[in-house]
Amino acid sequence: MPNALLNRILNPRYITPTHAIILARVSSSEQREGKSLAAQEASAKEYCMRKQMIVEETFSFTESSTKGNRKFFHKMMEYVKNSPHPLAIVADTLDRFQRSFKESLEFEPLLLSGKFELHFIANNMIINQYSHSSERMMYDFGVMGAKSYVDQLRENVLRGFSQKIKEGEYPFKAPVGYKNVVIDGRKTIIQDPETAPIVRKFFMKYATGNYPLKVAARDFQNAGVKSIHKTPFSVSSVHRILENPFYYGQMHIQGHLFPHKYEPIVSEELFKRCERVRKGLSSHPFDYCTKPFVFRGLLRCKYCGAVITSYEKQKKIKSTGDIHTYHYLRCSGVINKRGCKAKQVNEMLAEQEVVASLRKLKIDPRLLSHVINNLNKDDAQETEALHATERNLKQRLGQINRTRSVLISRESSGELDTLFVSAELAKLKTEEAEIKAKLVHQDSQHEMVTWTVQRLLRLASQAADLYAGSNTIQKNALLRCIYSNCLLSEEKLEIIMKKPFQLMLEGLESSKWSGRRDLNPRPHGPEPCALPAALRPV
Repeated sequence: MPNALLNRILNPRYITPTHAIILARVSSSEQREGKSLAAQEASAKEYCMRKQMIVEETFSFTESSTKGNRKFFHKMMEYVKNSPHPLAIVADTLDRFQRSFKESLEFEPLLLSGKFELHFIANNMIINQYSHSSERMMYDFGVMGAKSYVDQLRENVLRGFSQKIKEGEYPFKAPVGYKNVVIDGRKTIIQDPETAPIVRKFFMKYATGNYPLKVAARDFQNAGVKSIHKTPFSVSSVHRILENPFYYGQMHIQGHLFPHKYEPIVSEELFKRCERVRKGLSSHPFDYCTKPFVFRGLLRCKYCGAVITSYEKQKKIKSTGDIHTYHYLRCSGVINKRGCKAKQVNEMLAEQEVVASLRKLKIDPRLLSHVINNLNKDDAQETEALHATERNLKQRLGQINRTRSVLISRESSGELDTLFVSAELAKLKTEEAEIKAKLVHQDSQHEMVTWTVQRLLRLASQAADLYAGSNTIQKNALLRCIYSNCLLSEEKLEIIMKKPFQLMLEGLESSKWSGRRDLNPRPHGPEPCALPAALRPV
């Protein structure tokens, strides 16, 4: 006996709905393109025509039944709730309507009050307020089966992700500098030839400690590089690049690091150096000061080790009536009454000592030209040697790929034992990772060293002139680049240069750099423009 007729006999008040709404749903955009929605709508309309029900509305949408808030589903139920007469919700299958029991808590009161009933065409099932317990049980079994199917899919996806990660594959969208591609029908990740050099250059410049994130974000924008969300680069986007170990060969997934098989953009050593710079930039005490002064964050008291601060004092000249402003350096231990007896020092006297030390770094223009030319020659020779090494390493990578293919093929044919092949593949994978790391390291390291040495030489040679023509903030930035923490007493300023500049100063004070020898190289003996050994690129 048909379900509707049985309901009329057992429940005289039951009235079959004459109006219906159609539910057609897919879970992803790929399914939407596959004509699934159109097929569901056609089947539901034909069903309503057979049942002589008027279709009021069609709810056709793309929405997951297990993720998110299901806003389209709630919109449909709101339509049912506001309807002046009972409605039939017609869906092709039960799982189009729900795949878990969480929705039952929401619509159960409406179902029991007779506001709507469910019609599932493929399942040949009608559920309403008068449905028999056996029918409700079959309905619950259907929901349970749909939920079990989703759970199995989730397990399969997680299992696939786990296997991909074990094989060094990244199962998500590639970060900036890389791109997702399909090669020979297989998805993989390669370096983006347009953005990878920009990212590599960014790491090299940031490692110097003189490349703010705001400037880096602006340079990314000027180069037309966008984030993985297709938005213009911001400081937070640049910060994410600095924190992402993917660039030196590691995947960060759920708090753990896994090695990946893609070509790194930078070496691990360069990445770690950038990390030290990033963490160190946030610890400068001068960021909290209000008034800028030349020696902010650079000076400490020789006696007690406290930070040196600056204050200004105005004095009126009686003879002319003019007001002069003087700047003095004093120990914060004196201000805070920590027992330090250091006296204040005129800032102008300290600046004079700084200018004198900067002038010692000046290199004769002819000598500087010789040094730069020699660096360029050495760079050309080193580049040629690096290219030869790179060709050999890439040739070895090709041999590894061919050997891997042969091993797998012979294992499939039964010629080789599986354990032996697994051991050999592991060795090849380790060697492959080492070769890729060498390729990245030699490219970035050589380019960075050559670029940094030339920049240091030019900066040192022009330091005194740059200082003279700079404002207070620029002077402080220049001194921070050249000096480390210096000590101040009332007698003098003890200047401590950073190691590269200290080595340069020692070289300039020697006969090779002083200019007392002829600039033209002699037939025997070292060239007068040679770099000190500690500064030569390795």
